Amino acid sequence: PESGKANRIEPSGKSVAIIGSGPAGLSAAHSLALAGHRCVVYEALRVLGGMLAVGIPDYRLPPDILERDLTSIRNLGVTFKPGTSVGRDISREQIEKEFDAVFIATGAHESRKLGIPGEQCAGVVYGVEFLRQFSLDQGAEVGKRVMVVGGGNTAFDAARVARRMGAETVTILIRCRDEMIAAPEEIAGALAENIEIMLGATAIKVVSENGRMTGAQCIRMKLGEPDANGRREPVPIEGTEFFFEADTLIPAISQYADTKLAELFELQISKLGTVVTDDITMATSKDGMFAGGDVVTGPSNVIEAIAQGKRAARAIDNYLSGRPLRQSENRRRVHS
Repeated sequence: PESGKANRIEPSGKSVAIIGSGPAGLSAAHSLALAGHRCVVYEALRVLGGMLAVGIPDYRLPPDILERDLTSIRNLGVTFKPGTSVGRDISREQIEKEFDAVFIATGAHESRKLGIPGEQCAGVVYGVEFLRQFSLDQGAEVGKRVMVVGGGNTAFDAARVARRMGAETVTILIRCRDEMIAAPEEIAGALAENIEIMLGATAIKVVSENGRMTGAQCIRMKLGEPDANGRREPVPIEGTEFFFEADTLIPAISQYADTKLAELFELQISKLGTVVTDDITMATSKDGMFAGGDVVTGPSNVIEAIAQGKRAARAIDNYLSGRPLRQSENRRRVHS
């Protein structure tokens, strides 16, 4: 923003608590601050940015770019409180008493398990946790031979970070080509770094010795018959089991949202474990509370999270101004 721009914004006298500093939270904070509302962003991690900071490696998103955006938002008067967990460091009652509206944007930071025998042994670390440990310098470790399971950006990021940490060989196992959904540049980057991509295979058992992983029993996969919706799910091919020697396994098949915060505020949660909201206004089942980003959609992308933050900001501005949530005449007030 231009120097002094924040001083020219007329304060509304209203305040918004934003829980989560990922792309949805930052997007909402930016728009709401421009509308004159006091915004406080609570972040459980000690760094700001959510998955932008701890889920995307520096080689893909240099920290100075994120810091530049954070500085711009700070200059609008937004207050950030990193290392502050709602429900632990500040209570629901305090949030509801101090703020006129709440926007929940806590993302989807919980890793889905493979659900195979031996998964609990040493040497197994899940993709999101591995990237977080690496980003925060919290003791991320890999061995010489690394196996990654999954075909999304998290899997490829984890594989490329493992290579940068000194792993001699890194192999990504993907059940079928349709599950190789990482960005084309991520796939090209992995291949350029001599990371092997093994299509049509997955791990079915982690093998260990004295509690430490030594490898994984794997099996070849093929696409099965179409289901009622026409989808063909991968199925194992009998008699194709093989042993893959590795001392590190990084499952990165998907993430899901932690619903404890939604439960704390007594919000409606879907069967998929996401917060239920209106598609347009991002309003939850509770008056004055809104949600957006991966906590609503499940694992998605940065662009969608930013868009939901902007939609929520428009609706929150309407709510604080006493207008219908879907009213669109405030578009000049809340900037896109």
